[in-house]
Amino acid sequence: MLAAFSAPVSTAGPLDAAIDTRVTAQKEAADSQERIDAVADQTHAMLLDFQHVSTQTDELKVFDDQLERQVETQRKQLADFERQLATVRETQREIAPSLLGMLAALDEFVARDAPFLVEERKVRLTSLKAMMDNPEVGLPERFRRIMEAYQVETDYGRTIEAYSGKLERDGKPRTVDFLRAGRVALVYATLDGGETGYWDRGTREWKTLPREYGEPVKQALRVARKQSPPDLVRLPVAVAVAPNPADVKPAPSPVQSPAAVEPAPPGAKALEVAP
Repeated sequence: MLAAFSAPVSTAGPLDAAIDTRVTAQKEAADSQERIDAVADQTHAMLLDFQHVSTQTDELKVFDDQLERQVETQRKQLADFERQLATVRETQREIAPSLLGMLAALDEFVARDAPFLVEERKVRLTSLKAMMDNPEVGLPERFRRIMEAYQVETDYGRTIEAYSGKLERDGKPRTVDFLRAGRVALVYATLDGGETGYWDRGTREWKTLPREYGEPVKQALRVARKQSPPDLVRLPVAVAVAPNPADVKPAPSPVQSPAAVEPAPPGAKALEVAP
């Protein structure tokens, strides 16, 4: 019996060893497989990262190429702007003296013109002169305002206007009603209507009109103020001065306007009021 039980014990040792070896090998194989799987997963993740980075690199290269083209376009535009700016500066150097000349011509013209709306026109000229010395006012604005002033002066020549203002004669200022018919006639009437006069362009002074002009001037004032419908009126009109004023008598000329001007009949004193 001892022999019978001792035999299986002696044969179980190699079998257990083989089993243990097999188990160990399987475990090592499982561990190796796990490491292989981990490496494979890591490699796959790195491959995905590489592909993603490669895609981004390609996209960035395309974007960089686009930016480079845009930068090159902007360089060309900047060069064009610099050339245009140089042209503008040159134009400004040429136009600025011209504007000053236009303003000086306008100033002289107003000084030589009939004395209507004197304060208003002086204020306009003073404002323009101050504008030309103001560095904050650009060249386009200067040009616009000077041309606007020219347009205003041009409009004076084709409109009629009635307004009240101060008139000084013989050192005595007084308030009168002025009537401007374009630039061909400038007359006044005192507020009581007792005196009328006109601006003599030849002598550049105010002169008194004959009493017969009192009612025509009042009528013309009413028409200019739209207090009466348009009608024919008689006003003294300046005409060209003859080479020898002593030999040629001056005469009024007819002017058509909303308050139409009717020349005085031959032989009347109206023939003698215009230079």
